[in-house]
Amino acid sequence: SRSAKSDGVREKRFGENLVSFFARGRKVPCVITSISAGFFVLMYILFFAKRTAYFMGGFTGEVPDGQLVAYFARNGFFELVGIMAVNMCVYLTIYLFEKRNNNGKVTLPGRIMVSLLMTESIIFAAIAMSKLWLYFSIYGYTHKRMLAMWGTLALGFSALMSILSVNRGKPHFRPGVYFTAVSYIAVCILSWVLSIM
Repeated sequence: SRSAKSDGVREKRFGENLVSFFARGRKVPCVITSISAGFFVLMYILFFAKRTAYFMGGFTGEVPDGQLVAYFARNGFFELVGIMAVNMCVYLTIYLFEKRNNNGKVTLPGRIMVSLLMTESIIFAAIAMSKLWLYFSIYGYTHKRMLAMWGTLALGFSALMSILSVNRGKPHFRPGVYFTAVSYIAVCILSWVLSIM
């Protein structure tokens, strides 16, 4: 194929052009991105404070009145997916469009806001995992439940990698891919073992 015959020059040039393109687009002042991200940070804090008992139900084993455990667990997972989608959009906005420091790194306010947002994502991942574990402990194993738990773990890990990327000034995409691939294989093996027990 054409890619097998390539010496990597075209790919390298494409990558350099892509980096240059994004560098030209980084013109948004850090004040604007920090205020926007701060709004989401504050919103999550208020959201958590208002529904603390609901969020802690997975840890305490108490399902809200009138809710089925299955709904409680699934709702927790999809809440996490929605929160991660929003947080990743905020992170990418800061990473791609915010003006950088003279050393080319994300500004300190931007790093703080991303770190806070992703820390909240990790907390919500732990909450979602507690709800799924409660569901799992009551009704037992199914492949979909195991995959939901793996997805929660992968989303939490991606939030951690985002914190490291923005604070260290270099992407941590590769460890994220390795973790996702290895953990998925491990979940598949575990699912097979549980299915034959």
